Amino acid sequence: MALSQKDIEDLISSVIKKSDAEDKPQIAKPRLRVYDFRRPDKFTKDQLRGVQLLFDNFSRQLTSYFSGVFRMAIHANVNSIDQITYQEFAKGLTSPCAVGIATWGKAPANMLINMSLRVALPMLDRLCGGGGNPPGVSRTLTEIEMAMTRRMLQNMTDLLRMSLREFHVQDQEINVTSLEVNPLFIQQAMPPNDMVLSASVAIKFGAQTGTVEF
Repeated sequence: MALSQKDIEDLISSVIKKSDAEDKPQIAKPRLRVYDFRRPDKFTKDQLRGVQLLFDNFSRQLTSYFSGVFRMAIHANVNSIDQITYQEFAKGLTSPCAVGIATWGKAPANMLINMSLRVALPMLDRLCGGGGNPPGVSRTLTEIEMAMTRRMLQNMTDLLRMSLREFHVQDQEINVTSLEVNPLFIQQAMPPNDMVLSASVAIKFGAQTGTVEF
């Protein structure tokens, strides 16, 4: 098929335009995201991923430990790893509660361990010789139950310390110094809007389910 002079000129013109377009540098459009200055990120994604792996290891050890202590099938797995404000953590506490206050080496702030009464009460019932199925009523722990719960939380922190050593984190003592059952009495020296790391572990204890939040 023969091309007319106009067809040839149009073809050359289209080739030139395409070449010019390809030669122009591609300017990347800026990637914008919403940033909340009231909740600035304190931990990077890589750090959160590392914490996820750490608590995956901890959950496996906790499953094995609890299954041996209570002689029944118990399963623990990571529920969530997130950074939240201390105020959000405090608002999530129930009344009554079971919150262990632990010192971690020379850290300026304490580590709080919130154990759901939905699993704490069945565990205490099992330790006292029951079947692990107390009435589904949330109540304040007795003095003896508080001492037993504090011991359980200390055993958990010992397992966490073992997991930290496996991840080559500097070994420091973690001691549960007290247990609070009223969220209003928990004293933590930090501003309400300060960002904290929250690691929640879901525990299935027989027919009961609950969480332990660090």
